[in-house]
Amino acid sequence: MADLPATYVTCLLDGDELMPPVDGLVGSGHWELVRMDTGHWPMFSQPRELARVLGESAARSS
Repeated sequence: MADLPATYVTCLLDGDELMPPVDGLVGSGHWELVRMDTGHWPMFSQPRELARVLGESAARSS
């Protein structure tokens, strides 16, 4: 599954360090990393920004 296009959204208020498996996939170029300056629930705190990120990710993978 690592060869499938993927976007990993991380919320900076939860901390800026990625879990080792995620860090490896992002570092290898298999996953795109998007950092949002929000807490754990971006669908409530920044719904438009999250929708934009998800829309752009879907457009790249189709």
